[in-house]
Amino acid sequence: MQKISRTRKKLIVLTGRKLGDWKKVGQDSPWILLAKKAALVHKKKNEKKKVVGEPGRDFEKRVATILTEMKDQESIIDFLYHSPNSPEDKSGKDFSVTFLCRGIKLSCSFGVTIKASRRNQAARRYPNIPQFHFKGDAAKELIVQTILDLMYKTRSMTM
Repeated sequence: MQKISRTRKKLIVLTGRKLGDWKKVGQDSPWILLAKKAALVHKKKNEKKKVVGEPGRDFEKRVATILTEMKDQESIIDFLYHSPNSPEDKSGKDFSVTFLCRGIKLSCSFGVTIKASRRNQAARRYPNIPQFHFKGDAAKELIVQTILDLMYKTRSMTM
C-alpha cells in the first residue's frame, strides 16, 4: 500500500478530493499550491534516484555476465543475482556464488558497487558480507580474480 504524506492527507481532508483533482478545487488555494510543489519535488527525487542508480545496476549486470562466463568455464557451479530491493539485496548481498571444494558444495555472498563511499557505508552496515568496490570500467580479470580470492578465503575458513 502506498504511503500518503502529511501534505497529501491535509489536502484530502481540507478539500475532500485526491491530488489529481486540481481544477475542481481551485487553483489559487494555498494547500493546492503546497501539494503541487510537494508532488513535483517527489517526482524529481524519483527521477534522480533512477539516474544515479543506473550505472550501478549496469555494473551489476556486467558482473552477472562475468559470473555466467565463469559458470560456463566450470570455475563455479552456479550463482544467484539478487534483484534490487529483495530481502537478500537489503542485507548487503548482490550475488551468491556456489562452488565445489574437494567434493563439498560451498557458497559465498558479496556485494558490489562503483562508488567507494557506498562500499564503505555497506561495509559498516553489513560487516559479515564482503563488499567490493570497482571502477565502472574495471578489467574483467580484476573482477574474476577478486571473486576467486573470496572463494579461496571461504574455502580456507570452512576447511
